[in-house]
Amino acid sequence: MTTPSTRFLATLMSSDEPPGRWAEAREREGWHGLAVPDHVFIETQPVAHLWVTATELALNTESVTIATSFANNLLRSPVEFAQASLALQRASGGRFEAGLGAGWDQVELEATGVRFPPTAGERAGRYIEAGRIVRQLFDDGRATFDGDWYQVDAPTVGPTCEVAPPLVVSVGGPRTTAALAPIADVVEVKLPGFATTGKGSFHTRSLREVSEGDILARLDAVRSLRGDVPLGMFVAAGCGEHPVVDILHQQLQGSPFADLFGEPERVAGALRRLADLGLDRVTIGAVSPETYELLAPALFSGERLAGRPNPEGRLKVMTEPEFRQLLAVRGYHEIRETNYAPGSENELHTHEFSALLMVLEGEFILIGEDGSETYLAGQTCEVPAGTVHAERTAEHGARVIAGIKRTPS
Repeated sequence: MTTPSTRFLATLMSSDEPPGRWAEAREREGWHGLAVPDHVFIETQPVAHLWVTATELALNTESVTIATSFANNLLRSPVEFAQASLALQRASGGRFEAGLGAGWDQVELEATGVRFPPTAGERAGRYIEAGRIVRQLFDDGRATFDGDWYQVDAPTVGPTCEVAPPLVVSVGGPRTTAALAPIADVVEVKLPGFATTGKGSFHTRSLREVSEGDILARLDAVRSLRGDVPLGMFVAAGCGEHPVVDILHQQLQGSPFADLFGEPERVAGALRRLADLGLDRVTIGAVSPETYELLAPALFSGERLAGRPNPEGRLKVMTEPEFRQLLAVRGYHEIRETNYAPGSENELHTHEFSALLMVLEGEFILIGEDGSETYLAGQTCEVPAGTVHAERTAEHGARVIAGIKRTPS
């Protein structure tokens, strides 16, 4: 089943869309996060600037995650990437996820005057070294590194954040997987159909040959190195009357990805099936402008409804260490543990903060304006800021751990 850590992120693909207005619409629809790619252009389509756009998304939203998907390591210094990431972590109130990618579009880079590494080995080596430098900067606030491609002696980097953003990497081959999975906070697994080099980002012939077993093998490769690391995947998807939606649905017949194009209910089902393979995060690149608006009601039915607690993934049983890691990834850095007396109940109320909680012991009942949900030990739920709710316990009471996320004033 889709777990409480399965978050669906919408990617802003067009530079013509005002980022603030786009972000407000996606947050209202219930998307868990918003992502920004790092390109000057994709084929003939201009792309808005990564850091400026991500900042606009952060300043026009309250609770969704803001992510770079992914900052291009061939365009950026790892020190500059860390500096910008820390600034966005502060601007977003702790909601930023720092995605760093190897860079792949040779045509785009060379057209903009950037040298593209002549070998895949150099590109992977640069990416691995950059990831290690960023890890130092996030952990220690400074970095000293003498590698094949980078020589860095940065005594400090800022701004200072109470908690650095999670470092998200995108890996496909065994070398980058082995080097970066152990140091990342989130690992996105790259599929063969999404280019690692070339002039196109979406190869239907390669993607059509990917089976569910291939996806599981890549996920297992990461888990063999880090069994506890959250896993993600980027996929293209499309809804609506745009011609490319039907074309891609036909071209991908026989693969797990064909149903990512079509009617919203079909696309939502395909996304959930991918999530059920063990993904904590699915980032979606829409092939038609109306996709996100059409898809949200089908994908988030039952979630984030006004006046109701969020029962997202409540049947998933987690351990306390797994839940604490989830809190860190989701930006819930203020942690509380509460003991509820047997048979207790309070009045309907709201909070100015969002809460993500897990039951440690007992039976915890969350009441909304039009119903209630019962959670047992190891089950989780999320209560967005402003949700009308009350708490109740059964005869044995409950012990609950909760992460709190406050919206910056």
